[in-house]
Amino acid sequence: YIEKILLFILSQKDKNYLQFLVLMIFLNFFYFLTPLPVFPLIILNGFVFGYLGFVFSIIFITLGSALIFSFSKFFLIKNLSNSLYKRFIKSKIKKYKFMKKNENSTIFLSRYIIPYFFHNIFFGLYNLNIKFFLLIIFLAEIPLTFATNSIGMSLNSFVLITNFNITELFLNYQFIVPFIFILLIVLISGSLKKIIVKKSN
Repeated sequence: YIEKILLFILSQKDKNYLQFLVLMIFLNFFYFLTPLPVFPLIILNGFVFGYLGFVFSIIFITLGSALIFSFSKFFLIKNLSNSLYKRFIKSKIKKYKFMKKNENSTIFLSRYIIPYFFHNIFFGLYNLNIKFFLLIIFLAEIPLTFATNSIGMSLNSFVLITNFNITELFLNYQFIVPFIFILLIVLISGSLKKIIVKKSN
């Protein structure tokens, strides 16, 4: 069943590449503006576009981050009531005063802790320059996006070369290496989250 879905996606790409590309552009643009998990789409981009999928994902992740950050910075703050902003938002941001001392590393590392959508919202409420923010998150996204994209690429190779077998896929080094890398990031992120919570208390 999974093989049929994946082969159908590839057949649509081969059938009309331009139409498929436009559809993927719209899908990426709107998807990266939502709170939905970003991993499935990055894997899909790697599956259908190969290495180009990595470039595709990075561009739309950066664009989506810029729009969400700007929305948070220029719309949410202005439209939240003063009492709500002072009582809840500002008090939360003040808890993370230690960020000022290590702003670069905090933004970079927290990208692996706070989900994509909420990370952009949070730092939009924080007093940051958008160019500075985008540069840091662009660098932070490269290793994780590349690893996730590689999983999509390995999935593509498997579907095209052999009959799809999920067990063999998990034993393939092109899949397992980036998978282990992502797992390590998740485990390290969990440890970093505990450290940040301790420092904020």
